[in-house]
Amino acid sequence: MLSVILTSYNYAAYLPAALAALAAQSRQPDELIVIDDCSADDSLAVITTFLGRFADARLVQNPHNLGIVANLNRGIELARGSVVYFAAADDLTYPALLERGMELLDRHPAAGVFSARSAIIDVDGRVTGRLATAVPLREPGFIPPERVARQLMRDDNWLTGNTTLYRRAALAAAGGFPQELGSFCDGYVSRLLAARHGACYSPEVLGAWRRHSSGFAWSQTADLARSREVAAGVERRIAADGPAFPPGYGNRCVQRYLFGARRFALARQREEAQARGFGPGLAARLREVALTLWLFATHRPWDVAAVLRRRFLPRSSLRPRVSVGWFGS
Repeated sequence: MLSVILTSYNYAAYLPAALAALAAQSRQPDELIVIDDCSADDSLAVITTFLGRFADARLVQNPHNLGIVANLNRGIELARGSVVYFAAADDLTYPALLERGMELLDRHPAAGVFSARSAIIDVDGRVTGRLATAVPLREPGFIPPERVARQLMRDDNWLTGNTTLYRRAALAAAGGFPQELGSFCDGYVSRLLAARHGACYSPEVLGAWRRHSSGFAWSQTADLARSREVAAGVERRIAADGPAFPPGYGNRCVQRYLFGARRFALARQREEAQARGFGPGLAARLREVALTLWLFATHRPWDVAAVLRRRFLPRSSLRPRVSVGWFGS
């Protein structure tokens, strides 16, 4: 049984596209649970309009705002399915996501998670590219724990939150989503479950992440003080879950996270400068490039080969095997 949990707070503008995409799945969820986190906009009216498109759907209204991570954990408690997918109200799922994930998880019952690649869309829903993630398999399949360990050390960003399905029992046994890790809570837990149980993966593009400044991941990662708190939390978590991860992975994970947070902050500064005109935008772009190179050299010198591989390999040998899906290429 597959449960889909969609959490939303004041995202009435994005909910129609997110719910329509779920309704268009080739493998429908066995239950859909929509958790509204005490929205003040028209979210409830939008959600109610769409519930009839699903065989088993219900709306859960929080009496007061809990926050995203608490809602994810509430979804684990409410779900009846053995597999759960957490849909973001501002992201999109492509039609084959649930079918592909369930197919592989059924075929590989030991796997803790399934994940695939993701497109990037802008605030208006236009596809602007693909997330430059690692591609551990060239065909849909299973990665056993020992190979997951090697892949995590080599390049660990192939577990994409908006395309990840979880075994609910394994997720609950891990304690759910760590509140202190904020927007990285799903990134950490998916790595943990993959390391413990192995992971199913498809190189297809099966979802789209909406990149906008008010999004949870963007806003939290661009806050450098908050990023340092999350990094410290990741370090503590990995130390506690040490046997699941390969030796030395804790430092690599933390350094990669801090690099990504600083990159987000630089990108946000560049976009703000571009809004002021060509001159400020160009200066900010040059500053961004220079500081990115310096940050990479100080935080991730061991990742040069991996980053070059995932920047260029998908454009050549993997292109025929990637299915963008709903919106086309």
